[in-house]
Amino acid sequence: MRAWCLVVLAGCFYSEKHYVGDMPRDATGDTLAVDVIPDSPGPFDCAGKPLPTTAPDPIVLTGTVTDAGTNAKVVGATVNVLDASGNVISTTTTDAAGNWSFSLVTGGVPLSGHLSVSKTNYMTTYGYRARQLDRDFVNVPFFIATQATMMAIANSTSVTYDPTKATFTILSLDCNFTPIAEATIATNPAGTLRYFKGASLDQTATTTDISGRAIMFNVNSGTVTATAQTKNGIALRPATITASANSWVQVGLQP
Repeated sequence: MRAWCLVVLAGCFYSEKHYVGDMPRDATGDTLAVDVIPDSPGPFDCAGKPLPTTAPDPIVLTGTVTDAGTNAKVVGATVNVLDASGNVISTTTTDAAGNWSFSLVTGGVPLSGHLSVSKTNYMTTYGYRARQLDRDFVNVPFFIATQATMMAIANSTSVTYDPTKATFTILSLDCNFTPIAEATIATNPAGTLRYFKGASLDQTATTTDISGRAIMFNVNSGTVTATAQTKNGIALRPATITASANSWVQVGLQP
């Protein structure tokens, strides 16, 4: 199997309480250990409850940027923290090991923000979560792709990649940040949806596997709402995003 099938399909998102992203994987696709601290005792106890109104000051964000096609760390990539309107709050570049970090002043309240990663010859990548930034997030594994790599991924599942549109990778998570199996995922406007089956995309799958993931190819640029629902009908909190052409949007959804 090609390297990108093991790396890019892992995706990356805001997910764990002290960790952002689908569980990081090594070059063989095996999950790496991370420190996960659950938010609540029950997987859906947070459903319908108000979002937190306080946050540490500052919030620390750290992570790495990796080429989804080669699994190499990306040096000199620009990483931005943006507010809800898309204005840059803080910016940095990755070091020789592909690492980046931020310390963000919050004033004690959660930040409505997201991340972007860009570098010449790569698609701009955005990371969103449906909830605010209300804690530290460390070891965030951002994967970025060239257009050629994304075209190869699309072609592998019989999708013709359209560079005038956006690609979404969406992860469904419960309140304890555990991926949700048998969830249904959608975007409005819609694109071409493919769910994961193991490390590959499956044209016949109609719900998520144990990874909780799906890719929506060829979504029209502009305002896009990502949604997910469990097999028992519990709706996850939606994320509304402004998507741009030839970009890769990676979003984690929770109740």
